Amino acid sequence: MDDAPMHRGATSKGMAMSQLERAIGRLVTDEAFRAKFGADPVRASLGAGLRLSRTELAALARIPARALEELARSLDDDIRWWRES
Repeated sequence: MDDAPMHRGATSKGMAMSQLERAIGRLVTDEAFRAKFGADPVRASLGAGLRLSRTELAALARIPARALEELARSLDDDIRWWRES
């Protein structure tokens, strides 16, 4: 896998880090996104407008879903913007 951006415009390291930070934030705070990402990281990221490289997608996909769920549960309610079902 190369490290070329999955989307046009994701060329600078600053922009790439911002996109990676957004992806991590969504994985932790958005239960629906987390489920979609677990099923299909590329499609979920594209649908969320995240410009991630293949390397970034692969690294995020290796994070155990349980770890993300535990972190999500540990966040203060004021930080979480999603509602648990």
